[in-house]
Amino acid sequence: MKKLFLLSAAALMVLASCTKDEVDQTPDQKITFSSPVVSVATKANVPGEIVKYPDGEQFKVFAVHHESTFDTWKDKHIYMKGVTCTYDNTDKNWQPSPSYYWPKVGKLTFAAYSPAVADGTFAYGEGGLTINGYTTPEVSKQYDLLYSERTYNRTTSSDSATDEGEDQGKDYKGVDIKFNHALSSIVFTVKTSEDYSDGATITLKNITLNNINSHGNFTENVTEGATYASNPTWTSATPIDYSPIIQTSDKPFSQIVNSGTAQTITNAHPLLMIPQNLNNAKVTVVYTIKSHTSEPIEQTQEIVLSTVDHDTSKDEVQAEWILGKRYTYVITIALNKIYFDPYVETWKDVTLTSVPVL
Repeated sequence: MKKLFLLSAAALMVLASCTKDEVDQTPDQKITFSSPVVSVATKANVPGEIVKYPDGEQFKVFAVHHESTFDTWKDKHIYMKGVTCTYDNTDKNWQPSPSYYWPKVGKLTFAAYSPAVADGTFAYGEGGLTINGYTTPEVSKQYDLLYSERTYNRTTSSDSATDEGEDQGKDYKGVDIKFNHALSSIVFTVKTSEDYSDGATITLKNITLNNINSHGNFTENVTEGATYASNPTWTSATPIDYSPIIQTSDKPFSQIVNSGTAQTITNAHPLLMIPQNLNNAKVTVVYTIKSHTSEPIEQTQEIVLSTVDHDTSKDEVQAEWILGKRYTYVITIALNKIYFDPYVETWKDVTLTSVPVL
């Protein structure tokens, strides 16, 4: 679940049976979601792309019923509440269980989050999605946590994104749901400042992110109204360390680095972290230098992240991770060549006057 996505759903979702107090449903008109899409995590100030939602993933959907145009989620009839949708290989769409159907009157407005099974307590209502008690998983088990924008005023599954003035460049045959990334993506590459292969071998041994908050609460902060606007925020605490490199005592990691071109780190995972201020965070890099016949000498160096500008569009240094951004740290290792400036001490003259006369 490390890829980043923008979701439009036409997965087949069917609304459950209703009581006398509920809105009538049309038995032959299922609520469906087409192939969802997810906005790609972007570098700062670079617009996102659209990527298909993975078939093997599940998401949860919320919906409210309203008689006329949507104005606020509060006090509306809850039509779907955290319903899990799974891809159906036969019908080629996402379907809930049990099935849900469209009401005969009124409209539905939708929202969702992904994955369906995620850490924390999820709730949806006025102001959008809230997540309490989220804990960043260990590196090998991390997943792309997504929240959707609202899809307003739908009456049939044939509604497309273009019907609502949200042309995504595709003709969706179902309720479209646009997912955004709730986390920050952290990637490391490594290079040398020049080619040192004629005199040294540099071997990367490990990279560690230190003092990174691991627990947090998310609030979408949707501005209630007929169109979507939000100001999502995180609060976080409990700093710990994370290494993107998976290694064990019997399988230690090592990668030779002797190129001035940034290279990916083998056996390293992209990190999906809680967006946060980086005032106390740092990166520790461990590598060795071997020169000709010498034994490798281990080096450990730290990079204080509060000194790294994470948004060069602003005048002051910005030391924080923003949700939906992918930050690629290029670790550059530079060596100073050993060279000599030889000189010879001048002779010190001594004149001997006491030499016997011959």
